[in-house]
Amino acid sequence: MCISISITHTTVDILTLNHYFLQVIFGEIDLKKVFRLAYEGGVMVTKKLPPPNELEFEKVYVPYLLLNKKRYAAPMWEPKRDEQGRLCKVPDTYSYVDVKGLELVRRDACNLTSQVMKRTLDILLLDRDEAKAVRYVKDIVHRLYNNQIDMSKLVVSRGLTKNVHEYGNKQPHVEVAKKMMAREPSTAPTRGSRVPYVMIKMEKKAQTTAKAEHPLYVLKHNLAIDAEHYINNQLRKPISRIMMPVMGRRQDGSYIEAQDGHKAAYRVNKLFEGAHTRRRAGDRLAPPGQHSTKRKRGIMTLGSFFATSYTCLVCRQPIHSNNSATRALCQLCAPQAPVRMARYVEQKRKAESDHARLWNECLRCQKTKHRAVQCSNMDCPIWYVRDQRGRDIEDLGLTLKRFDEPW
Repeated sequence: MCISISITHTTVDILTLNHYFLQVIFGEIDLKKVFRLAYEGGVMVTKKLPPPNELEFEKVYVPYLLLNKKRYAAPMWEPKRDEQGRLCKVPDTYSYVDVKGLELVRRDACNLTSQVMKRTLDILLLDRDEAKAVRYVKDIVHRLYNNQIDMSKLVVSRGLTKNVHEYGNKQPHVEVAKKMMAREPSTAPTRGSRVPYVMIKMEKKAQTTAKAEHPLYVLKHNLAIDAEHYINNQLRKPISRIMMPVMGRRQDGSYIEAQDGHKAAYRVNKLFEGAHTRRRAGDRLAPPGQHSTKRKRGIMTLGSFFATSYTCLVCRQPIHSNNSATRALCQLCAPQAPVRMARYVEQKRKAESDHARLWNECLRCQKTKHRAVQCSNMDCPIWYVRDQRGRDIEDLGLTLKRFDEPW
């Protein structure tokens, strides 16, 4: 410790005497000048240090997003050296984005969290576009509220360290394992297995552990995802942490003082609140244009006493035999039938193409193309995406069938 402190003080003294620390420049910088000064400073300090100590110039971070001690993110620029180790050329591009202390890889977080954080950091550090980052986060929140995020990105998996009945407290993956055991004991997870689960929408008073459900069960029964849970527990804290230093500035570029930090927090909270969150999907993932009147869990609604009805695929108005020739569009929107039908045909074609591509990927994974896919790896994202695409094909087929169904 004493040797390292002595070397540090020696380095500071040498650089201070040679006027390297007289000025700190913020904003745009000249990389060539920075690399030259850093290399010269390393050579100068190395001559003053007792051998075999050496101060070597390693890298430059620009731009640099510093959150607090040992928590930062920045593109790393490494110098190019000749055979003697001397600086010969400034790199044309960065090596990679170095991230320390942020939640990019965590087993208790879903893939959506790491994906959104990585993309947001790329926009802020590489594109240097704050407005674009704000639009991206708001678009993710809007899509999450409208059930437009793939199920594979929302799955969280945890392992069973002991038998299900040995757990004293309630945990989401344990409750899912109990549900699977009650439905089909032969395929239920056992000790040592990983249990995937997602959070579904239920009553506000429902416990978090009760909202956990197996992804395949959610896909099979078209249950809606609890967007509020994922936004408040998966996205809000990590995204706010990296957006606070960027959005906590005034229009002139100066930073908001600590006593006015609530102003920056108000701006960051607007990423998860506002007009982009007002339009939300229903409680079930029903096919487009079809209203499901099944009762909610534990709630008897007025719609429970009526039969299933259809709405126009364009204006969403109820349609019946008096104002429509088919079960797809109302009389006012009927002229748009060719365009709308072509759009659904294109969506179905794309879903079939994705399903075939994913199916071939699963066949290559099991190293055979002469038998059906028999995969049991529930941690694989392709598992859920392939199942979802198959259900999308079925729903789009039912929607297209409505164009040919007269009353």
